[in-house]
Amino acid sequence: MDIFYEQFLTKDYDFKRKKVESAKQALLVLTLLNLIFLGKIIAMLTFFVYVIVSIVARNKFIEFEYELTENELVVSKIFNKKRRKIVANINIKEVIEVKTSDLHTNKKVKIINLTLSGTTTQKLTEKILIVRKYNSDLIGYKLAMDKNLQKMCEKINPTIFKQNLDFLK
Repeated sequence: MDIFYEQFLTKDYDFKRKKVESAKQALLVLTLLNLIFLGKIIAMLTFFVYVIVSIVARNKFIEFEYELTENELVVSKIFNKKRRKIVANINIKEVIEVKTSDLHTNKKVKIINLTLSGTTTQKLTEKILIVRKYNSDLIGYKLAMDKNLQKMCEKINPTIFKQNLDFLK
């Protein structure tokens, strides 16, 4: 049984991203002009501002990708549409409980947020998948799942997902 599903979680960053890229280019040109006309110290200060803007921009424009292959859900965090980092590997068969984010009250579960604020729509529902790790700690992964991803997870682990998703409706 080959199961593959991919869900992309993003915001509309295009306008802000273009403004930041333009500001970065202007700062580089200004650095060069300062170096030629005003001196090294002012050019270094301008370049320092460029570096700060670059770091802030890299951490500001974040997207998530959920990839479900067989029984593994791989969550990747994408920085500024350029760099990708795998932040979680969740074995769907090892999920012991599914909760909505507003019903979760257990303080013993460490929650890892793998969603974006401001992306809640009628098509996405925030769920917390609780998994027991090897050292008996409980970890909850907060995901914004669409209906197709929920159905695929239900096919892999029907006892937990069917029971909890029916209860949550």
